[in-house]
Amino acid sequence: MISIGNDIVDLSAIDINRTQQKTFYTKILSETEQQLFRRTTLPIHVFVWLLWSAKESVYKFAKRLNPELVFSPTRVECIFGAELPKFEGFRNVDLESDSSKSKFDKFSDAANPASEKLFNFRATYKSQTYYLQSRITTDFIATLALKTKKSDHVFKGIKRIEQSDSQSQSAAVRECTLKRLNEVYPDGSNFSIGKSPVGYPIIFNEAKETSIKATFSHHGNYVAYSFGE
Repeated sequence: MISIGNDIVDLSAIDINRTQQKTFYTKILSETEQQLFRRTTLPIHVFVWLLWSAKESVYKFAKRLNPELVFSPTRVECIFGAELPKFEGFRNVDLESDSSKSKFDKFSDAANPASEKLFNFRATYKSQTYYLQSRITTDFIATLALKTKKSDHVFKGIKRIEQSDSQSQSAAVRECTLKRLNEVYPDGSNFSIGKSPVGYPIIFNEAKETSIKATFSHHGNYVAYSFGE
């Protein structure tokens, strides 16, 4: 795996009125994406933050490979298939306190299809195509960006935390990731997490950098991690 990107949006922590203002969403959505919105039943604030999470995930993926990149949301173009996300029948979901057992660990609809929806779509950025998986609930939107359609080689988790300050968010997502790493690689591993000069996480084992690529995100009372080789 050359890179990975993810993002999460706590829908209780956004300003819905501001999101619905054209002066705000035109900084995120391209002209084509604004036209695309008319074909979906998603509320405008959900559509905007869905695409934001996708674009942020793509940016994190690309930033690892090109540290000089500057985030420009409207230059990341999201592409949906014939069916666009629908917001019908969604309800609140309960996250398990142990992130290693989270219902969202594999971003799969199989765990609780009535209350959570998984959408697969694409994005293009600087002539590159990225494959996206997004989960929309009434609580949060979480997106994963990869260079392949399949994500069965990626480990993922989402956790709700009580404290939403940046220090608590950072500590929680690292704690969850280390716990899962030790479950995935149980024999003789001594993992730690560092940070690259441009901000993406680096996974070490016995102080030696590994080939594991990881990405973190947090917003409001939610944190999310994804990693793989």
